[in-house]
Amino acid sequence: MMKLLKLVLAASAVLAAADPISRRLLVSTTNPIRARTAQDSGDVPDLHPAGDPTVIADHGEYLSATTYQNRENSTGVLVVYRVRDEAEDTTKIAAAVTMDRGELWKDHGEVHVEEDAQQDLRWPTAVQFPSGKILVAYWQQTTDPGDGSKEDLIITDRIAFSSSTDYGYTWDDLDPVERKHDGDDGEPENLDLFSPYLWLSRDGTVQLYYAEGKRGDVLTRSISMMWSDDEGESWKPRDDDSHIVAHDKKALNDRPRVLGWGDDVFCVFDSQETHPGSDGGTFFNTASANIVKSSDNGNTWEDAQELITATDDRSVGYPHLVNVNGTLILTAMTNLAYGEDGYGDKSMNVADLSLHISGDAGQTWVEHTADGDVAALERDITNPFVHFLGAEKGEPNEVLLLWTALGDDKTAMSAKYELR
Repeated sequence: MMKLLKLVLAASAVLAAADPISRRLLVSTTNPIRARTAQDSGDVPDLHPAGDPTVIADHGEYLSATTYQNRENSTGVLVVYRVRDEAEDTTKIAAAVTMDRGELWKDHGEVHVEEDAQQDLRWPTAVQFPSGKILVAYWQQTTDPGDGSKEDLIITDRIAFSSSTDYGYTWDDLDPVERKHDGDDGEPENLDLFSPYLWLSRDGTVQLYYAEGKRGDVLTRSISMMWSDDEGESWKPRDDDSHIVAHDKKALNDRPRVLGWGDDVFCVFDSQETHPGSDGGTFFNTASANIVKSSDNGNTWEDAQELITATDDRSVGYPHLVNVNGTLILTAMTNLAYGEDGYGDKSMNVADLSLHISGDAGQTWVEHTADGDVAALERDITNPFVHFLGAEKGEPNEVLLLWTALGDDKTAMSAKYELR
């Protein structure tokens, strides 16, 4: 089933002469993604199940996928994910590989393990360079209890890295990324860094997108970027003056994901507007999915626009945009219900699958509703996204939908679809 969705995908260029409303809803016809409220879906391809859901790992959350090439130059998919073992009090980033388009997943070892109860790892993301080297970035949080008092508690959030030069069989840790700013006393202090995402640009460099904020500031967070021309050994700001991609002093921006289209780069992310709770210390979050565009490989960025707007107490989060040979697939989590404390019965990690398809470069969108043996994907999954597998000559495009199932095990899953 496909139904029209009134959804605005805004990735607008600056128009020389336009009133504010026109600038918000209209863009140049030369742009690959144009903002417009959906009126007519046209002949839009649909997703059709091409196999049963398969288990990637019995325990796995915060999944991310990248195209993988093994020693024999065969192409597959590498997935990295977080595993938390409460019994052993350890957290690790692990990997799994499929070489048969998602029919069978094989454990590909441990990327990084933390046996310290004061360390946490989340949001791994991976890329493989033409040299064969694999780079994985992940959020690393260190808690220093100090003397045990709340006032002496120090929490450090940063981006850490591991790399492999033997196709993921062994791993080495690289130096983490830290960012500083001038503190209230004028002395440099670290910014908190969250939710990394790695993207290989057309010029061969790797770009690292992430969220950053001042320590202790739970109301404001920016989307930022830095880049590396030595396969992640060192990192530079996006330009000489700033790391910032998107910033709103009234919003907590998080979880960036990136799509390249021609010479343009699009970054999608969720934006949480936070409001004081009744007790003055808790917050109510209203999250929407936003998009921001760069036409110069990430050096400069236009103003962010809303991609999917939150309604009432139901929020939107974790957007992911993929180009499947000219067809855009947008996944997100919707029906994120918040209580006054910002979470209620569901957190940002638990919600429903939202999947939209555009056959006209983002002018119009239709909503896909899962059917048949994958109907369960419509509700109560976490962090869903689509990975493009490619297409054999004369055959339909194939994609993998990946997600984590609810439950104590947090099982990592995938299902193959044909787009036709």
